[in-house]
Amino acid sequence: MSAVPPGMPIGVHRQAPRRDTDHQPFIAAALAFGVLGGFSLAFTLPLEAALGRVTVGWMTHTQLHGHIQTIGFATLFIIGVVLRLLPRFGGSELRGVRLQRPMLFALVTGVLLRVIGQPLASYPLFAGITVTGAAFELCGVVLFAYTACATLRSAIRTGAPTALLLAGAAAWLVVQSTLGLWWIGRMAADGREILGARESAVLVNIQFFGVLLGALLGVGSRSLPTFFGRTAVAATAGRIAALLLNVGLAAWVAGGYFDIPRCASAGAAAVGAAILIVAWSIGAWRFPGRLAEASKPLGWGLLPVGVTLGITGLALFATGVRGFGEGAAPSTAAVDSTRHLFALGGVTLGIVTMGQLILPEFASERFAGKPGAWRGPTLAALLVPAALLRAVPVAVGLSGEARWWLLTIAGGLGWAAITTFAVLMRRAARSHRRYLDKIASLQMG
Repeated sequence: MSAVPPGMPIGVHRQAPRRDTDHQPFIAAALAFGVLGGFSLAFTLPLEAALGRVTVGWMTHTQLHGHIQTIGFATLFIIGVVLRLLPRFGGSELRGVRLQRPMLFALVTGVLLRVIGQPLASYPLFAGITVTGAAFELCGVVLFAYTACATLRSAIRTGAPTALLLAGAAAWLVVQSTLGLWWIGRMAADGREILGARESAVLVNIQFFGVLLGALLGVGSRSLPTFFGRTAVAATAGRIAALLLNVGLAAWVAGGYFDIPRCASAGAAAVGAAILIVAWSIGAWRFPGRLAEASKPLGWGLLPVGVTLGITGLALFATGVRGFGEGAAPSTAAVDSTRHLFALGGVTLGIVTMGQLILPEFASERFAGKPGAWRGPTLAALLVPAALLRAVPVAVGLSGEARWWLLTIAGGLGWAAITTFAVLMRRAARSHRRYLDKIASLQMG
């Protein structure tokens, strides 16, 4: 009997294995946005500030940096992974398979048009390009939300925590794109190049704590407990976490936008509590010793992800409780520091580590031979300091050139990590395609 890669049924036709690579265009686009856009700007923007070159254009590129990182890089990568996992999580075939290509086209086009248009949105032509980009993005996320919710329908009805968290992330993705189209339309109509601070804060909070956090907790609540030596997250705990996360974020967003400080702080505390419930349930403070032998070095990357989740939950809960007690909104500096700690130590490190544990390219790589043990420790050694250098200066109120130089170093470390992962992913993808071709030819023979 010929060997088959993990997850591939025996006796398929030659065309069928190509379905095992449907996620690759999403991931390739995400890594391109990360390497060429988001992480490059994470290095160049603070460098320009350190050299005293802060202009209106710098502010515009700062907003674009955040959007590229959250939607172009992290969300696009997560969509690629989630589309693979949805049938397993939903207990049914993937719905809307034919929507994947238009979904990818709309999302990539949307981000690109916004990047092209917003820096020059004071001119009518580029204002139109910016709005068109926002409209494309909305179309793409609606297609994803339909695919996700249709596939997860049965699991959502039974109250499965993973399904509830992923459905919530998909819903928040539509909300942020809808609000983004509305507010970008107003920005363009006014001849401005920068979104208002209040609108920008709402979108960023939804992107990080609705979309990225919801997706990470959704996938993590199902995949991570085994690695950390725990059983699956209990249904009741998972449902409470999903409720706290989504209701809390709604209160946080509404309180921030309509200037209701205690409502915003209570919402932030609820989001923090949701994270703590899931982090405690998966045993995030432990070393993930239940990994297969070939994957054990990746535990050094997975451990900081769990720890970062716990710290993020504690920080948001404490910030929310303090703000509520003082009758104030959550501290902007505390939230910004926590958000960037989560972005680098939780989301980015989670992507480069869990990607190697979940994606079939790396699975077939391990099937062929043990990969280098340096990957987990090296990626963690780049991203953990990057997260600290990005979060701590903001948390302690450091200002001036010293702050910008530290942020520049953090951006450089982040760029090095994601570029390293992109090289590993490309190499594994090529090897995986050759492997699938070999299996297909053996089966046809």
